[in-house]
Amino acid sequence: PATFEVTGTVRARTTAVISPKVMGYVREVTVRPGDRVRQGQLLAELDARDLEANWRQAQAALEEARSAIPEADNAVAAAKAGLELAQVTFRRMQDLFQKRSISNQEYDEAVAKLRMAEAQYEMAQARRRQLSAKIQQAEQAVQAAAVMRGYARITAPFDGLITEKKVEPGNLAAPGTPLFVIEQEGGYRL
Repeated sequence: PATFEVTGTVRARTTAVISPKVMGYVREVTVRPGDRVRQGQLLAELDARDLEANWRQAQAALEEARSAIPEADNAVAAAKAGLELAQVTFRRMQDLFQKRSISNQEYDEAVAKLRMAEAQYEMAQARRRQLSAKIQQAEQAVQAAAVMRGYARITAPFDGLITEKKVEPGNLAAPGTPLFVIEQEGGYRL
């Protein structure tokens, strides 16, 4: 048989350089070079007190917005009741005006009260819609803060082998700065 010799290096098909998405001091490193890791396994954890505080602040804003719901609903109900009263009063005044039992001034006042009640009802409904939008915005802020908080946990993107560790507890980790190199097991090339 013919033999063919070559010089080469065996490497993993997939290699990942792991770096953080947020800046922070490294609080804990849980792996060393040569360790086998599973997808999602914690490799390092950053000090995330500021990210935790942002998440709690977003939670508080959401709770504040939700606590205003009963007040806004009551304002809508009160404005609706005022509008219904103004409509009934206007119909009565309109009947009396057609029978020439009231003056033009009294009729004009009833029209103005009706329009004012309609405007107050529309304004109360607009405030309630605005509150709903504020709640949705606060919910999105909570989700965004939770995602940012999650970036403080550096995890393995796939099953593999840690080949390099470039970080120690106490180091400042910055976005884009390599912390680990991990090679995926199972697929190699020469």
